Amino acid sequence: TTTPHPDEAWQFIEYFTSEDVQRRFLLETGYVPSRTDLFNDPELVAEYSYYPDLLGIVQQAVIRPNIAQYSQASDILQRYLSAAITNRMSPERALQSAANETRVLLGRLAS
Repeated sequence: TTTPHPDEAWQFIEYFTSEDVQRRFLLETGYVPSRTDLFNDPELVAEYSYYPDLLGIVQQAVIRPNIAQYSQASDILQRYLSAAITNRMSPERALQSAANETRVLLGRLAS
């Protein structure tokens, strides 16, 4: 809303999000589609067979919480997920520890 060229900005958005341009971009990069119709596109699925499985994940995704402590909470979770993935902690213990530490960060009583 602050660009001195709003019409040109909108034209770029329309161009870049068009089906054909998105398909070419995805074939070159393998990024996750921004258009739901492309998750099951035969040409893309031939190259990236996991795209259809990603659609359900994307549809359930939520944005990061808008809290001041987000980056600290993310660091906590990453640390414990790494511990679980590398078998330094059980998944259950890692998630419980991450939850407890995050509660403390957010000023709640750890349970």
